[in-house]
Amino acid sequence: MNTTRQYIQTRRQRDTLARRDRILDATEALLTQRAVHEISADEIAETADVARATVFTQFGSKAGVLTALVDRMSERGGVAQLAAALGDPDPVAALDAVLEIGTGLWHNESALYRALIAHAAVDPVVADALATKDMGRRHAVRQLAGRLADGGQLADGVSRAEAERLLAVLTSYETHVQLAAGGRGRRAIVGGLRRLTAGFVPALTHTPAPANHNRRQP
Repeated sequence: MNTTRQYIQTRRQRDTLARRDRILDATEALLTQRAVHEISADEIAETADVARATVFTQFGSKAGVLTALVDRMSERGGVAQLAAALGDPDPVAALDAVLEIGTGLWHNESALYRALIAHAAVDPVVADALATKDMGRRHAVRQLAGRLADGGQLADGVSRAEAERLLAVLTSYETHVQLAAGGRGRRAIVGGLRRLTAGFVPALTHTPAPANHNRRQP
């Protein structure tokens, strides 16, 4: 009896996760077609082939769906890989990997992130979710700048605080958009970031480009 009950519970959990993924997939697909304010919970449910109530049971609201998309975007973009890269004992190698992985995230998730930013302008729940993710990025940059400073890797006259500000700008989505203008590909963007960063971290010019860290390639 216990085995049967466990099987039923496991199957229900799988079904729940499958419905959750379908809702997120449907929402993301719709976001590539129209502005987020034009998409209703009813349309999300219809596209995902679930009941409207299921959307609210799983996520609470449309904003809840979008917040979950923020989390999935980060996971898919390589947050775990970023954490591993930051643990590299060589701060210059860690910086190089962060530029590579971060560019992959922005490059692969640009359309979704742009749509989420648009919705964040009118929805504080989504705005808070994006702000929380950006705080994580800035915290990582702060740690990295400190390690570079402690290791004597900053150019003469560049302080820890200035390095932190520069890295915060260079790793931002806004900078990615500027560097991607004209259809420049991921490799070109990473190369541009390395050249800009080498202006205050000279050793970066001698660090070989890391292997592809991001599974999703352009």
